[in-house]
Amino acid sequence: MRLADVSTSPSEVGAPRKPTVIRTIVASDGTHVALRSDALDDDDLVLIHMGAGAVERAATSALLNFDLYRGLESDGGLFCVSAFGLTNGVTKADIFTVLRHSQYGQARYGDIKQLVRVLPTSITDAETTPDMAVLQSAHFDLVLDLPGHAPADARLIEDLDESERASLYDQVCRVLRDLLPRFEPRRSRKDLS
Repeated sequence: MRLADVSTSPSEVGAPRKPTVIRTIVASDGTHVALRSDALDDDDLVLIHMGAGAVERAATSALLNFDLYRGLESDGGLFCVSAFGLTNGVTKADIFTVLRHSQYGQARYGDIKQLVRVLPTSITDAETTPDMAVLQSAHFDLVLDLPGHAPADARLIEDLDESERASLYDQVCRVLRDLLPRFEPRRSRKDLS
């Protein structure tokens, strides 16, 4: 299948969905994380940034952003990888007009839903541009549930010692090594034109 053949997903056909916000939390840095009511259909495409060192960069980001999600589902945070779904009227062209990532991966939601929880979240802060705010209706977080690590753990990542952080990093990398191949082959934004 050529990239140009996949510019929309089944849920995009017809009238765009109208998601509602279920809950909004405000992180200590002022970032707003809103949990939406919408969901993806099995044939909807999910896109993630797949730059060089994707596993390591995604794992580092998941640990750095763990505390951002405190209070969204529990008192603890979440290990997440940011993604966009082709849903709610948002297309690949919309995404790549705003995002400047050179490589990305795509997968059908039905092919990843057994590996990862997908939360419909809109994340905004003081630096969110109007174009990025529009994309947030199609933003999702891929939640990396780690064996033996309860999301309700109320400890801050920064409060962990070096060995505990290293262990979490290794666990996140293992989950990502199982997940990211589902988004291959890597695709170039140049292929969109």
